[in-house]
Parts: sequence; C-alpha cells; structure tokens
Amino acid sequence: MKRILSAAILLQSCASLLVAVELGVVPLEGDATLYDAALVVMADKYPDTTQQNFLRRFANCEAFSFFDRVQQARGKETGDCWSADTPSRLISWITPTSLQKKEHAHAVLEQLRTSVGKKLMALDREGIGSLAIVLPAALGDCCGGWGVVMRELGIVSQLATHSFSYGTKPQKPGLKQIDFVVPSSVIPGKDPAPDQVRGDKTLAALEVGQVVGRYTNLARRWGEEPSGKLTPQAWAQQASQEAGKVGCTIKILDVAQIRALGMGGVMGVGSGAAHAPVVIIVEYAPVNPIATVAIVGKGILFDSGGLQIKSGDGMLHMKYDKCGGAAALSTCMAVAALKAPVRVVAIVPAVYNKTGCDAMHPRDVLHMMNGKTVEVNHTDAEGRLILADGLHYAEKFYNPDVLIDIATLTGACHIAVGGGFTALLSNHDRLKNDLIAAGKQSGDRVWELPLEPSYRAANDSEMADLSNRPKAAYGAGTIAAGLFLENFVTKPCWAHLDIAGSAFQAPTSWYCPTGATGAGVRLLVEYIINYRCDV
Repeated sequence: MKRILSAAILLQSCASLLVAVELGVVPLEGDATLYDAALVVMADKYPDTTQQNFLRRFANCEAFSFFDRVQQARGKETGDCWSADTPSRLISWITPTSLQKKEHAHAVLEQLRTSVGKKLMALDREGIGSLAIVLPAALGDCCGGWGVVMRELGIVSQLATHSFSYGTKPQKPGLKQIDFVVPSSVIPGKDPAPDQVRGDKTLAALEVGQVVGRYTNLARRWGEEPSGKLTPQAWAQQASQEAGKVGCTIKILDVAQIRALGMGGVMGVGSGAAHAPVVIIVEYAPVNPIATVAIVGKGILFDSGGLQIKSGDGMLHMKYDKCGGAAALSTCMAVAALKAPVRVVAIVPAVYNKTGCDAMHPRDVLHMMNGKTVEVNHTDAEGRLILADGLHYAEKFYNPDVLIDIATLTGACHIAVGGGFTALLSNHDRLKNDLIAAGKQSGDRVWELPLEPSYRAANDSEMADLSNRPKAAYGAGTIAAGLFLENFVTKPCWAHLDIAGSAFQAPTSWYCPTGATGAGVRLLVEYIINYRCDV
C-alpha cells in the first residue's frame, strides 16, 4: 500500500541525537494487513462503520470477536483484544469520554493526547513494530478540525515513543512506523477541489506536529544527559551541530568574553567549577521578520547548591536544572525548522554551580552586567543570577520586541502549581494572555502568578542593590524571584516562565515516559508561530 505521507526526510536534522518514529497517513479503505497492531480511537462506545470495515480486513476475518469484547466492556475507556483467527493480530481501543462532549475542544484534545500517548507507550514497550491508529470520522469536529488533530497526534507520537538510556541490556525494538488511518475526505487527491485544500493542510499539520515533537524530544534529551557528560563546552558543541542543520547561526561566549562584558552573575555562579562557563547564543533570522523574540534559558548543568550545599536527596535531580536552557535552544531550532517569519534568539548561560576553592561565598557582592549589585545571601539561589545577566545581554545586543525567560527557578513553584503547569509572571497583559492561550492549545499549560509591587521589598539588601534570597517573611518565593528578574528588564513586553514543577517527573497520567518533559517548547513554539504583530 502506498502511504500518503512519509516523514523520513524530516528526521535528518536531529539524526545525531534522536531516533524518531516514522509517521504516515493512509485512507480507511487501504490495505489493513500490513500492521502488527491496530489502535482504535472511538468517538462512541463502539467503532463506526468505516472503522469496523478496516478492523475486519486487519484481522483477516468477517466476524471478529473484538466487537463483542467492546460491547462487554462498555464503560471502560481502554482495552486490548487478540484476534482468535489470526493470533498475531492485536487490536487495542480507547474511548476518551470527552469525545462525546464537544463543547470544550481543549479538554477533548488533552484527553486524546493522554489516551493515545499512554497506549503508545504500552505498545512500544511490547515491541510492536508497526501500528495503525484508526480514527473516527467525528474526531475533527470534536477537536477544532483535522489539522489540529493531526498536529497534536504527530507531537504525542514522538513524545510517547522517545526513550533515553545508557543501559546495555537489550531492549525490544519498539515502534518504528505509525500510520494514521483517516477518512478519505482529509487526504489530498481523494476529494473535489475544496476538500483537496483541507487535505493538504491536514498533512502539513502532521509535519508541523512531528517537528514540534522532535524538538521537544531534543530538549528532553539534553535534560536527561548526565551532568558529568554534558559540560558547558560539550553542550555548546552539540548546540552548534544541531543549529547548523536548520540554518541557525550560533555564537559562543567564552570565559574571557563573559568577564569582559561584566557578567558578574555568570562568573560568580561558575567560579567554583573546573569547567568554565560559556554563554550559548543561537539565532534564527528569517528574511524580513515580523518581530524579534528573545528567549533566555537557565543552563545550570548541575546545581550542588554551592557552598550552602544541598542535601543528598535534594541534589539527586539537579541535572534537570538545565531544562530551561534546553527548552530555549530547542524552541529556536523548531521555529527555524518550521520557517516561521519571526526572528528568534536563544541565550543560554551554561554553567555549573559547584563548591570548588574559588566558589562564591555567602554575603559576597556581585556586580551584574547592567550595573546593579547583588548580595549573595544564599549560594543555592543561583539561577536568577545568570538569568539576570542573560536578560540584560538580550536587551542590549538584540533589542527584542518580546523578551521571555524560562527556568527551573524555585521549589516554591512546584508547591504553588504542581507538575501540570508552568508558572507565568509578566509585565504585559497581551503577552500574558497570548501565552495562556498558547498553553491551552498546546497542552503545555501555564498558570499566572502576580508581579505584586508590594512584594518588591522582599529582595532588598542593606549591602547592595538587591539580595538574591528574598526575605522569608514575604513568602511567595516564585513571585519574589520574578520580581528580582524584573530589575534587569527595561522592555515593557517581558514574561518569566518557572518550570520547576513541570520540567521533569511528569504525572503518571501524562503522555511521555517519566523524566525530562521538554516543558516550554510546545508552549513557546505555539506562541511564536501564531505571533500577533500588535503585541
């Protein structure tokens, strides 16, 4: 059977770091016998007529016990059934309950992502090689159009089947090919002219989804890399290789340049490590861009806490302190791969926070790039120090229309919003609202916290302009951190994203394996590709 769309060519730009599943689209009347398994997404408690026909051909029999099993399992949202006539044929089904409630497309999409993603993870672990996902005709109407459906399924297929391990134990091969079985009306060449346009857009949406999913996986891959392997210099080299594949330019600031620029925050945090800090700058510059968006990502490759060292358990997950930087770089590359008309600059100070003999001390005073001074009242509040220099660098050298920073910044964020949301603080209402909308559409959700003016005094210091540790009496650690960063921003259009809760160890109901989640990539790509010039 000829597949309508193959994504093999899309995998080349990340071949050095990622292996991605190949996706395609086929019509419901196509050859159903080519797959190891079929996953049926049902809009009701029973497959529709066209789905039933496909399943009969898949199982190579006229009467298939699957339908009886589904009838017996009414009320259950998921299940599996092996064909009695062809024992090697596995059919799984999911019935997302929200598909019967068409009022809220965002809720329907999220349940679709979760249901499909969890089932794909299970099938991938079972060593299934090829899979047909049989979609109901009603799905497009439930989710806001087939383009939206295919984009999101393209993303979740990449997220759910991605894994990362240095283990030497042989693993089952896993999913290599997923084809989406769809009504003929959404496939180019099958319809009259009006539907032809819709079909083309549907396939283009699947390609967009694959790109977004792949670069989200790149951020996850960098997040999972052991800190002893991914040094600042190694990360800069990998970023350079990946940036070149999508036409981005890259600049690496070494320690001499960082010192000459007066980046006291970056120098202070990195002073206790054997590996010198670098600042990684990746730029995507299309012809005649409609705007410039700068993204500053926190790139702490490992956070020991500095001289005020963390506990053993508190240090266990600190390789994930680079997830903000990974998201910033991956977002820029994804936007470049999609050829959006927005200039994007990702700026990532890459540095260790360690305890060497030259490490910064409590009560040290750092001179920041923008001229302000900061008293170090806790060496484990280091992320805001490097972000502060990064924000000022972005403003000074790139003059962005929109400035965003993203970081695993405060433990208080996880307490405030948990693992299912990223905390959002912004000085601009339109930007804030657009990010909230992008979060709802992408499933990479944000929750707004206020930049409360009366809390600014929490960052006061008697020795310097600011303290990097807010006064305990104020509480609200995430808000205080945002207000600290506000001192290094002059742009009226700035947002701070705290991914301390959402960057790793996703909830079990989510749609990718536990570990780094790539939080922020889907959100920011959705925001940028739908950028409004009137921001």
